[in-house]
Amino acid sequence: MKISHALRLQPGDVVAFVGAGGKTGCIRRIMQEQADRSLVLAATATNLAKEESDLAPRHFIIDSTEAFNRAIASLDVVGGALFTGPQNEAGDKWTQLEQRYLSLLAKQVQGLGGFLLVEADGARRKLFKAPAEHEPVISPESTIVVPVVHIDVLGKALTGDVVHRPERVARLLGIEEGSPLRAVHIAELMRHEQGGLKNVPDNARVRVFINGVETPQRFDQARAIAMELEDKARITSVILGAVKNDDPVSEAWGKTGVVILGAGGSTRYGAPKLLERWKGKGILRQVIEKVLASGLGPAVAVLGADFENVSRDISDLPIEIIHNPNWEQGQSTSVITGLQAV
Repeated sequence: MKISHALRLQPGDVVAFVGAGGKTGCIRRIMQEQADRSLVLAATATNLAKEESDLAPRHFIIDSTEAFNRAIASLDVVGGALFTGPQNEAGDKWTQLEQRYLSLLAKQVQGLGGFLLVEADGARRKLFKAPAEHEPVISPESTIVVPVVHIDVLGKALTGDVVHRPERVARLLGIEEGSPLRAVHIAELMRHEQGGLKNVPDNARVRVFINGVETPQRFDQARAIAMELEDKARITSVILGAVKNDDPVSEAWGKTGVVILGAGGSTRYGAPKLLERWKGKGILRQVIEKVLASGLGPAVAVLGADFENVSRDISDLPIEIIHNPNWEQGQSTSVITGLQAV
């Protein structure tokens, strides 16, 4: 599966990548997947290694408003481009793009139906990290935040050899530096408000990416992490894969919503079909009880015809009831209404 598909990218999405062990690789892969059909812009809110300027077919160095405006004017509706600040004093990195330009880029892709991919913090090529006080720099326009971790950190000692800012990781997890890192530690940091969830905008969706998952043992370990994370309300999905592979995503764990369609007028039946009794209960009630027992969610029931009577029959059930005023225009209106609700 493509990373862009696993992340469920939609036109206008602004994606912030945080953490360690594959952020740049994710951006590169999505650029390869989408730049021949959409406008895909990449930017960095931290320093970027100089050799990474090949992330996109075009690289714009922004050191003034005039340079930014020229770059925007030269963009096509399809294609990829990288935006950074100028080189640092050492000449080995591209500096971060200013926040005002990131916001303008977000508006640009949202207006054109493209994507903006932002590397929101640095990790010095380590496999795991905890953010510093000043990071991550996540734009308020971000619609998706992707905390990244590399599975190969499992079993390693919590030291600077494989972990960026190990002292911060130790403090957040309540363990000693040098301790072996286990699946429970990875999961805990990913869902920590000062770890993987730090500075996430309220309306952004969080999709964790576990990189480097290729062997049976690593899959078992990554699934254990996913199981720890999948029931956390703030995290909408956990993706397992390896960005270096042509088919980078092997599994995507997430919530499955349910839309129950009950808006029709039962014209062929000749009576409100959903209120007919079967085994002592209304037919719609039977369906809803099965859905609630399945554990899937969120779940909504979309009603239309005879709304008051039908909704009254299920009003005691813990399900959201949605009224579709346009039900007579066809089933598709109920599908759309239900999908918007979940």
